[in-house]
Amino acid sequence: MKIKQSDYDFLKNLMDQKFSGKYNTTWEHYKKQGLSSMRCRWDIYWLVFDNSTQTDKTRLRTFSNYLNDNHIDTVLKSITNIRKD
Repeated sequence: MKIKQSDYDFLKNLMDQKFSGKYNTTWEHYKKQGLSSMRCRWDIYWLVFDNSTQTDKTRLRTFSNYLNDNHIDTVLKSITNIRKD
């Protein structure tokens, strides 16, 4: 992964705090609705983003300075373990 370890740890901790690690339950719900795994991962990401402090949002925005969406999606796969449709 191209993400810095400190940024990965920050995002993982933030997602686990804000989303309470309910990734599998959410993914099952998305599958039943016929939605993709990528949609699920990114919806979780934006839900966490929207419910973060301004300081955390600012740090999350810096990721796009050196990561593209594919890189971020790889990180989201690693954190959520939501990988296939």
